Amino acid sequence: MKITLMNASPKAEHSGSQQLIDRLIPFLKGDEYGILPVNPQMKEDMAVKAVLASDAIVIVSPIYISSLPSSMLALMDVIEARVHRKELKVAAILQCGFYEAENTELAMELIKQWCRQNEYDFLGGIGFGGGGALLGMKDMPTGKMFLKQLPQAYEALYQSLHDGQEKENYFSIAMPKWLYTFAADHNWRSMIKASGLHPKDLAAKPKIPNA
Repeated sequence: MKITLMNASPKAEHSGSQQLIDRLIPFLKGDEYGILPVNPQMKEDMAVKAVLASDAIVIVSPIYISSLPSSMLALMDVIEARVHRKELKVAAILQCGFYEAENTELAMELIKQWCRQNEYDFLGGIGFGGGGALLGMKDMPTGKMFLKQLPQAYEALYQSLHDGQEKENYFSIAMPKWLYTFAADHNWRSMIKASGLHPKDLAAKPKIPNA
């Protein structure tokens, strides 16, 4: 099987989406794959050629305001206009900064409806909550500690690609919510201080002159 893995993150290879792709690859078990960075500079013809040469595409994306990045939405419009293949298989791996994985459900439904409209074969995928911690876990083995749910989800995704059965798995990073929130707050404060500011500056309001 030929699979195109679409990295829809604007951060490209320096992203949680790319890390999820890198962790997925060992579970593809010999399938032929290619990685397509989705960004405004992407050549439309190259993207269409990659999709036409694939048996399946996997959209790997962060969630922005319950939807996909604009460059991914634009590519979906291009595929809709230029790829007319009922047998095209489509799956997704979506991750959000919120702890709760259900924040990815609306974007997953968007992809599902897009597939239905174009008669593509939607196979479900993975909705991952707590994606904001991924970049800090680059050296953590897949399946260990906070990433212990990933292997089972990847196996289910691989199975869906091959048996054509839709499966959706939603789960949060395997750490308590309070710990995830604490780590996120600490990271924000560190970034603020590195910029020469103080955490209280987050509450600053612009001065509006009198009319």
